[in-house]
Amino acid sequence: MYEEMVDDRRYAGHGVRELRILRTDSVENLSRDDAEIAIAVGVLASARPVLTSPWARKPLRLGAFEPARLVRLVDIGCTDSSHRVLFEGTPAEAYALYDSAVEAHIDRIIAGDSYRPGKDCGRCDAVATCPALPSAPGLLGISESGLPRRSWSMTTGRTHRRCPARAHMESLFLPRDGLAEDTEAIVRGKAVHAWIESRHRRMPQRPCEADDVPGPPEAWQYEGWSLTGLQARLGIQMIGDHSLVCPLRDRPEDVEVQPERTVAVYDPDADTVVVAKTDLLYRVGERWTLTRAGRSARSGGSSAGERTLRSGDGKADRQRSGRHRNRHRCPGCCRPGEKRP
Repeated sequence: MYEEMVDDRRYAGHGVRELRILRTDSVENLSRDDAEIAIAVGVLASARPVLTSPWARKPLRLGAFEPARLVRLVDIGCTDSSHRVLFEGTPAEAYALYDSAVEAHIDRIIAGDSYRPGKDCGRCDAVATCPALPSAPGLLGISESGLPRRSWSMTTGRTHRRCPARAHMESLFLPRDGLAEDTEAIVRGKAVHAWIESRHRRMPQRPCEADDVPGPPEAWQYEGWSLTGLQARLGIQMIGDHSLVCPLRDRPEDVEVQPERTVAVYDPDADTVVVAKTDLLYRVGERWTLTRAGRSARSGGSSAGERTLRSGDGKADRQRSGRHRNRHRCPGCCRPGEKRP
């Protein structure tokens, strides 16, 4: 037995049931999964309203079921008042869409026996006993916090260091002004990161090469990030510099590579799930190596840090990968006067 529930702004009256899904950004060009739409309208057409507060941790109290003659699902963009009707039809049409796009998918999820720890673990009631989530008491050095269970990451910590109020606002998923906050350097970093990630996901896996670039140095774009002029040239330089220190270079053919892998661990003393998203995680034999690429906003250079974990010994060795390779131009990672070995 399982429960299906959709949650957002619900309106009902005169035989019409409407669910408005609020989004922080514009919904004009927002792509939506067909299965997500199908499950929302299927539940909306047949379910009873939940009267219990969404913040109350107790069994749900349901209202009376009132048949509907029309079901409507609408996307709402809060920043620009954009809206888009995702579905409008009779309950029979909603049931048909659900049966064709959702039922088999949900059956596979329910029957599955795999776990995927990640950023949502902080809201899970089974986090303390989950077999896939490692436990590390005292990891954060906090005990008996008395606060509700939550998630924490390095990004959360950096944001809180700069501005605690901003960290709190981001935890509430309030919208941010991308045009004002995304500087040219930030856009360049995101474009370069997306391109390098796509190269690491190629099959068969192979290292990045200096001439493997997304476009001419004068102007190029990738996954919605567009660069021109100096930023485009710096982006190409960063991609070329990365190819000299690409973690996939000089690795055995049977290496297990997981790009953009999210890892999580639970600290029961602080009742907090610590989450980290790695640029690249790979395994050779019994050794796991975590890599994190750093992109310099001032020079456009790049470097890669590695942390190697060997199974069984619990130790980690930190390396500066490629910092002094023979062909590396050191665009900014070396301190003035530092000698190369």
